[in-house]
Amino acid sequence: MTKFVDDNFKKSTKRLIIRFYQESDFDSWKKCFTEMSPPKNYWDWKLSDKKLFSKSRFKQKLEIHKKERESDYIYYFALFEKKSGNLIGVSIIMDIIRGNFQTASLGVQLNNNFWGRGYGRESILALFNIAFKTLKLHRIESLINPENTLSIKMVENLGMRKEGISKNRIKRGNKWGDMIIYAYTVEDLADSVKLKKNGEHNFSGAKLFELINTPAKK
Repeated sequence: MTKFVDDNFKKSTKRLIIRFYQESDFDSWKKCFTEMSPPKNYWDWKLSDKKLFSKSRFKQKLEIHKKERESDYIYYFALFEKKSGNLIGVSIIMDIIRGNFQTASLGVQLNNNFWGRGYGRESILALFNIAFKTLKLHRIESLINPENTLSIKMVENLGMRKEGISKNRIKRGNKWGDMIIYAYTVEDLADSVKLKKNGEHNFSGAKLFELINTPAKK
């Protein structure tokens, strides 16, 4: 089983620092979740009451995250904007299955004040790197609500393959709803490598090849 529990793990992209939460991040965490614009769609974060954000709650969250990493089931990452140092959201590698599967799901959620800048795409590419290079996974998935057109557009632009509809996959309120399954595997990466070597134009594939094969910095 391949996992990593280094609390000081850090990955740097062009504009982001991606790492695990630390206790010193409390003020940034509180600001990120309490200072944003009104929700822009159904899936956006709802503005939270600052009274709900205590240091004890944050410390408890960090302890839970560490246990989840140690169990190699969920990895939460904080996303920091390099130029400002602001915490702008979170990304996650979750529902990891080992054995003959070696698969996981990916997700990202941003403070809506930072939407429209390509940070979601940049963070997902970084997760590809971590999933394939660090965690040695074979397959990664993204499950998206059929009405969430912004997320669908993003993963399709990244070259993730639409595999179908998972019926009644998730419960929202009192109803069960469908999810679209998008996926990317090691074989897809190999195809991207071939396109790059042949000089064929495939921006997503070439970019994935470049970023997945860039060692994750600690």
